[in-house]
Amino acid sequence: MTRSDGVFEDVIDDWVHRLTALLPAAEVHVTGGALVEGDAADDVDLVVLVSDVTAAATMLRDSGLAPLYEEEWQADWAAFREPGRPPQVDVVVTRRGTKGDDHHRRAWELLRHDPALLAEYHALKQDKTNYEPRKAAFFDRVVAQLP
Repeated sequence: MTRSDGVFEDVIDDWVHRLTALLPAAEVHVTGGALVEGDAADDVDLVVLVSDVTAAATMLRDSGLAPLYEEEWQADWAAFREPGRPPQVDVVVTRRGTKGDDHHRRAWELLRHDPALLAEYHALKQDKTNYEPRKAAFFDRVVAQLP
């Protein structure tokens, strides 16, 4: 599935509307593979910038959105997942300028503009051995390169 098939645009539009209805002051950003032009992606990643992560996370949970990696949540980020229909939608709630923002939004801005880093990420995704810790280490390294 690619962005050009129209599915991603419809899903993104629906989710931006849903999230801004629940969190009117939020900024919603598309990240992940759906952000990279021509990149094949099987999910949509959205980052929602808010002033109060805890209040926003409560609102999203109360709306029926399923928590994701809840045991890893920090004061500066929380994650949710809408599984079931393709594409899967992951939502991260964070505050601008935090480590959560760096890892979930700003790192993707760097990847989008650095073909070598993007190629490295694609190679990482091909090998699922110890994928989560390797992915975390990769993004730690990308975040360390942010201005």
